[in-house]
Amino acid sequence: MSDLSWPSDIDSEGKPLGWRHWWDRAASSNNDDSPPPASEEEWDDDKEEDEEAEEQAEEEAEEQAEEEAEEEEEEEDAEDAAARAKAQRASTFDDEEDSTSSDMSKDTGSSEEVTSRKRRRNDDEQRIDSTVDADATAPCFPYKRLHLRLIRSNVEEDMNKIARQMVLSSGTGSTSAALLLPVLAVLVAVALLAPAPAAAAGVAGASVRAVQLEALLAFKKGVVEDPLGTLSDWTVRAGGVPRHCNWTGIACDGAGRVTSIQLLETGLRGTLTPFLANISTLQVLDLTSNAFAGPIPPQLGRLGELEGLILTVNGFTGGIPPELGDLGSLQLLDLSNNSLSGEIPSRLCNCSAMWALGLEFNNLTGEIPSCIGDLSNLEIFQTYVNNLHGELPPSFAKLTKLKTLDLSANNLSGPLPPEIGEFSHLWIVQLFQNSFSGEIPPGLGRCKNLTLLNIYSNRFTGAIPRELGELENLKALRLYDNELSSAIPSSLGRCKSLVTLQLSRNKLTGSIPPELGELRSLQSLSLHANRLTGTIP
Repeated sequence: MSDLSWPSDIDSEGKPLGWRHWWDRAASSNNDDSPPPASEEEWDDDKEEDEEAEEQAEEEAEEQAEEEAEEEEEEEDAEDAAARAKAQRASTFDDEEDSTSSDMSKDTGSSEEVTSRKRRRNDDEQRIDSTVDADATAPCFPYKRLHLRLIRSNVEEDMNKIARQMVLSSGTGSTSAALLLPVLAVLVAVALLAPAPAAAAGVAGASVRAVQLEALLAFKKGVVEDPLGTLSDWTVRAGGVPRHCNWTGIACDGAGRVTSIQLLETGLRGTLTPFLANISTLQVLDLTSNAFAGPIPPQLGRLGELEGLILTVNGFTGGIPPELGDLGSLQLLDLSNNSLSGEIPSRLCNCSAMWALGLEFNNLTGEIPSCIGDLSNLEIFQTYVNNLHGELPPSFAKLTKLKTLDLSANNLSGPLPPEIGEFSHLWIVQLFQNSFSGEIPPGLGRCKNLTLLNIYSNRFTGAIPRELGELENLKALRLYDNELSSAIPSSLGRCKSLVTLQLSRNKLTGSIPPELGELRSLQSLSLHANRLTGTIP
């Protein structure tokens, strides 16, 4: 290290000590930087001071020469000790490496070992230099090439100093460490060439794209019929750059990773490959109106970023994979119009972000999962035309964000929960062709956005709630084929938007309310097969 202390003839401000008063005087004059002429007395004094300074300088020079001589003697002793240790290490190395060559002299063995070590070190340096040159184009660390050789030389110099100290202090006991130190220096330098995080990310990104490309090609391989030639551009030329982001139905993000596969109404026939699960960045898979058959791959449950899975109008068979319940980002699941069987997996209740669940037109059995209320963000719930049975679970009352509820054409039974009147967002309620019983909840009159209320072909009893007259947006009210009794409430005359009113095949009594004549939008009125009396208004 360089000496950072000030020289003996310079003060801390960089001024010569013997001329300090001239610096002070020059600072006060600001015009003349040269010292004023000296008088004879001052000259004599200065001369005597100069002679004394010369004598002192000669004495210091003699002392310094003696110190340098002593240091040279110590260095020569150290070099002799190092040479003896080096010869002993060479002898030990030769004995271990070639025990059969006993006639070889120790000096010859030492020379060959030193030459071999130098050759290996030169090879290592050449490899490091080539690595530096290859890495010089890396955009992440433009400074690396400029400083690596300097850093490496500093490391090697420090290592060699430590080695010499170890040899001098402990004789031959540090032979192994001294042999390894040059190698350690090389390893330290090589470590400085480790790939930058951005470069590593680029390699990882390329690997992801390659995996996704293979998954898309596996999807195409599973298609046995493509009548419209939709996948004709799903090709990779030999030696060419893949352009899968430009393929029909494929969308990618800015990094070239697949985010969407949408192939609607293309007539594709085949099976769905489980390798789609390798497209980890997939957010939407929409295969609406095709002819895919076979099971839904459970591996799709590994698509952690999937938000929409739409497989409606196909020929999928088997059960709904419970693994789909692991899709934490899933918002829309539409498996309708297939041939799926089995129960609705309760694991689907884990998809807390889901707002739409479409399972209609399948062969599903069992009950609605008791945990259905955990889907508190659910807005659309459709299971019509299946073979579901049982009552609505108590947790159903927590689905307060529902807008569309369609459980028609099943074997569901039991009463409707009175809490349904708190579903203020309800727009469509269709529960027809089930075995629901009990009274129609009066709270439905508070669902001001309700436009369709179709609950015909059930076993509802009691009176038609007069609160239904508060539904100003109601367009269709179908209550026929139940066991309703009592009179038709006159409040229905306030449903100004009503187009269809069907109350037939019940046990209604009394006369037809004249207020029904105020329904200017009414187009269909069905009251037959009841116990009505009186005249027609």
